[in-house]
Amino acid sequence: MANANNETPCCIGDRLEYGSMGRELKVGGVDMYLATPKTPTKKGVVVYIDVYGWKLPNTRYIVDMIANNGYVAILPDVFEGAEPWSADRDWSGFLEWVKTKDPNKIHP
Repeated sequence: MANANNETPCCIGDRLEYGSMGRELKVGGVDMYLATPKTPTKKGVVVYIDVYGWKLPNTRYIVDMIANNGYVAILPDVFEGAEPWSADRDWSGFLEWVKTKDPNKIHP
């Protein structure tokens, strides 16, 4: 994650070293990461992942920040266990990888 000490953006593969405050769970057969605020609330946010997947520490950090601001935050594995994109891969294959992801598919 880019910041004042490290200007390398996560889009080229810089992984934040982060321990996360939430937990993983399965709801309706879908893996998810859940972070809850210290004070109970009925407000919530569903965070949609980027190409790097739901296990990337950088994304979980954002989910935890949302929870620290008073919202229940959930991060589903929208790839349903399929391999997310890796910054180590050859970017010339990215468009082919994207074609395997159907944005119109809705989990039953």
